[in-house]
Amino acid sequence: MIWRLTIVIAVIATAWLLIRIWERRPVSADRSLPSGLTLVTGVDCRLCPLAVAAADDAGIPVSVVDISEMADSSIRSLPTALVADRRGMVVARRSGRSAIGAMDELISLARRVA
Repeated sequence: MIWRLTIVIAVIATAWLLIRIWERRPVSADRSLPSGLTLVTGVDCRLCPLAVAAADDAGIPVSVVDISEMADSSIRSLPTALVADRRGMVVARRSGRSAIGAMDELISLARRVA
C-alpha cells in the first residue's frame, strides 16, 4: 500500500515539474517580446476577448499580438499569455483557459519583472 502511494506521489510530482518546465519554454528567437505581459490572440478565438478584458483591468501596459503576426510555431492554443523580463526572455506562459484563470498571477509577475 505504501509503495502504491509513493508511486502516485512520484507521478504527480513529475507531472507538475514537466508542466512547469513546459510553461517556461522560450518563445522563438524570430521575435523578441517586450518586457511585461503579452497576449497572443486570434480571429476565431472565443476565449481571447475574455483574456483581453481580464488583462485590461491590470493597470499595466499589455501588448496584444495577433497570432498571424508571429512566426512562432510553439504557440498551439489561444489565448496565450506570456510574461517576459527586461531581456525579452519568457518567465511565464499560460495558454487557453489557464491564461484567463491565472491572469492575476501573471499580472503580478509582470509587475515584478518589468
